[in-house]
Amino acid sequence: MASSRGREAEGLATDRHPFTIMKREYTEEDVMRALEAITSGASTSWASKNYGVPRSTLQERLKGRQSYQEAASYLQKLSLVQEQGLTDWVLV
Repeated sequence: MASSRGREAEGLATDRHPFTIMKREYTEEDVMRALEAITSGASTSWASKNYGVPRSTLQERLKGRQSYQEAASYLQKLSLVQEQGLTDWVLV
């Protein structure tokens, strides 16, 4: 069995639950740019590496999966148009 120092060197979690969800370090804009690159002929692996988006995320989006924001839009009190209008009004 590897010591905790050995596990850290291998990049394995030592004090977290193995199924801890990691914070995303990419934006929806990164995803959209990666998807554009793929539709223009780039490979999924290349787009994943160059835009910092997990390959599995790109594959699921290509299959039609919605973004988190789109999937949860029915939970919002305001539509995107209403929210933008309110934002514009407050900032004036």
